[in-house]
Amino acid sequence: MPRELATRGSILISRNELHCDMVPDITIRRATEEDIPAIQRVARTSWREAYGEFMPEEVIDEMLAYGYSVDFLEEAISDTAVTMFVAQDEYSVVGYVSCEPPAEGDTGQVSIYVSPDYWGEGIGTALLERAEAYLSEKGARSLQDVVLAANEVGNAFYGKHFEQTEQTTVEMGDEEFDANVYTATLEPQ
Repeated sequence: MPRELATRGSILISRNELHCDMVPDITIRRATEEDIPAIQRVARTSWREAYGEFMPEEVIDEMLAYGYSVDFLEEAISDTAVTMFVAQDEYSVVGYVSCEPPAEGDTGQVSIYVSPDYWGEGIGTALLERAEAYLSEKGARSLQDVVLAANEVGNAFYGKHFEQTEQTTVEMGDEEFDANVYTATLEPQ
């Protein structure tokens, strides 16, 4: 059995996997190259559902083609500066988190996406907790993510777990979008 890193409520975090009692039959594990098609599927469905009402379809397509290409994901999965974890039920990957340890300072970056069919079931929280454990090991004392202001689901999730610390704009394609910056302080492990 892998060495235990932390136990938080009914969640056991080990060096390689997280088993979550609050989300039955879900395992959080490090992503592999074999997960790329599933990560792309989660990205497509969650981006279209979360952003489809306010972001032009061509911008979504452009961002998915760039940020979720096989080459980009292979590099992200094998890169030591970025780590990806996936949430998997007994059949397939249903969510993922991208974790970037602090390059400077003590703030790590996270980005969490869950298949819309699984929204509200605790999978995002389980992914966040795995990211917190990993980034804390890598020296992060806080986490941050930027969420488009019109992304109601994303803002509701991050608003529950993080503090909104600023507002900004982000450029995607040739469009600019208002965004909220969320920050959370990590508890020492």
